[in-house]
Amino acid sequence: AKVSDYREHYFFIAKALNPYPVSYQLTKLPPDYPLCEARLEGHNVYEEGNRILVERHKIPNNVVIKVPVMSENYWCGVIRDLRRANIPVNTTLVFSCEQALMAAEAGANYVSVFVGRVEDFEKTKLGLKREDPTSVNVTKTVRKLLADIQKILHKNNYETKLLVASIRTKEHILMAAELGASIVTAPFKVL
Repeated sequence: AKVSDYREHYFFIAKALNPYPVSYQLTKLPPDYPLCEARLEGHNVYEEGNRILVERHKIPNNVVIKVPVMSENYWCGVIRDLRRANIPVNTTLVFSCEQALMAAEAGANYVSVFVGRVEDFEKTKLGLKREDPTSVNVTKTVRKLLADIQKILHKNNYETKLLVASIRTKEHILMAAELGASIVTAPFKVL
């Protein structure tokens, strides 16, 4: 974006797009979370969560904070804290029913299942490369994961919505629509 202050630039965009929801990637977490040395995508993961909580009155009301699933479990606490402050949360990097369930239990507004990456994992298991044609079995696995998560969310009456991310093909969009996903994030070339 060639800007010096990404946060201010982001909030400028969010204000311009209000009332439509705009996701903001959380890259720092409060220092009192257990794993103070945790890293996410090369960024130090402190402070930002606390800053968002303290400065929530400065945040446009359409901002949705993206909290990634990490191997450490403090991400659930971050979701709870943000939701207690009435800040919407999109839990990203969801690859399993268990992660989606934990996010919904913590109060997340959205769970983002990365179908393209799930497909990559499945292809790797079969000894295939990402660019290889997708087999029927891989498609069935991805569809089953989405269907199971959707079932968990509906059966337990969670208000959490399914967001299908990492869309790479029109088939991913159709699959999401058939299963009743609330949102998809897709690149323009797929649209």
